[in-house]
Amino acid sequence: MVPVRVEALRPALFSDDKMIVLGALDELGDLLRQKEVDSASLPLLIPFLTDQDGEIRRSASWNIGKLAQNRSIDRMDIGPLLVALKDADAEVRENAAWALGELAGMSVGERDSLPLLIDLLKDDETQTRGMAAWALGRLAERMGLADESAMDPLRSLRTDRSQYVSKTADWALERILPLLARPSAEE
Repeated sequence: MVPVRVEALRPALFSDDKMIVLGALDELGDLLRQKEVDSASLPLLIPFLTDQDGEIRRSASWNIGKLAQNRSIDRMDIGPLLVALKDADAEVRENAAWALGELAGMSVGERDSLPLLIDLLKDDETQTRGMAAWALGRLAERMGLADESAMDPLRSLRTDRSQYVSKTADWALERILPLLARPSAEE
C-alpha cells in the first residue's frame, strides 16, 4: 500500500501542469530524504522516466535512485532504467547509473546493464562517467557481474582529468579484476 502522504501526491503527479508535477516530485523527494516512502511509490515514478520534459525525467530518475539508496525497492524491472541510461540528458543518465548501482546493493540487477554502463564510461559529462564506473564496480562487488569489455575503458579513465572519475575507475577495477581472474564454471 502506498503511504498516505504519497497517495495524497497522486493527483498532483498526474496534473497537466508541469509546475504542479515538479512540485509533487520535489515533495516526494523530500519524503525520500526523510525515508518515509517505500517501494509502492515506484510505479508512480516509472512513467516519468520517459516524459518529454527533461526536468521531470531528472527528478523522477533521482527519486528512483534515492528509493534504491534507501533500500526501499525489493524488486524492480530495470528495463526503464536501462532506457534512461541512453537519455539525451546527462543528469538522467547519471541518476539511472546511480540507481542501478544502488539496486545492485540489494541484489537487483542484470547483466544487460553492463554494456550500457560501459558505453557511459565514454560520456562527455564527468559525473556520468564517474557514476557509470561506480555502478560497474557495485555490480561486480555485490552481484558478481563483470565483463571483460569494461577493462580498457576503465583503465583509460585512470588518467581522466577528473580526480573523481579516476579514483572511481580505480575502485571499480579493484572489484572487477578478481571476478575476471576466477576460472569460469565451464572450465
